[in-house]
Amino acid sequence: ATGSRQLKITGNDGSTATTWIDGDSSANLTFKGNLSSSSATSTNPIVALTNTNTDANGSILRFIKDAGEAGAANDISGLISFYADDAGENNQEFARIQGNVIDATAGGEEGSLDFHVAEYDGTLTKGMSITGLSSDGNITVDISTHDGSAGGLKLGGTLVTATAAELNLLDGSIV
Repeated sequence: ATGSRQLKITGNDGSTATTWIDGDSSANLTFKGNLSSSSATSTNPIVALTNTNTDANGSILRFIKDAGEAGAANDISGLISFYADDAGENNQEFARIQGNVIDATAGGEEGSLDFHVAEYDGTLTKGMSITGLSSDGNITVDISTHDGSAGGLKLGGTLVTATAAELNLLDGSIV
């Protein structure tokens, strides 16, 4: 491969992975397996995607679910998990952002983006879901845990205590 450079990564067990990187400005790196980085420095490691093009478009972080077969409802297209140690030094998942397939029908695709957070006993609970609907241009935003007394939608730091039916009445809508 003319103009290419070989990248060799050696694991702790002595195994190696080798890939080729094209030497031009649009270099692509393909790596199969898990990739991790650790640092003892505050706020590191950092994953930075920098686009230096002068147009209006920025970098893209793309999660691809491609199993080599037709997609289906309830497929998870990608997720971001946020972990930290609790007071007992147990590594705990405190939050998650998850992309989902709602309808995989070609030409009628619908998805959702769910936001989960740890509550009370460390259980991850979906707090909000943004979901595409089967009508063009329509989505819903659902505050999943809204109970009007302990949790749910806050406006300006104040918990909304009304139910959706009560808000609809205040708005003049017929329930």
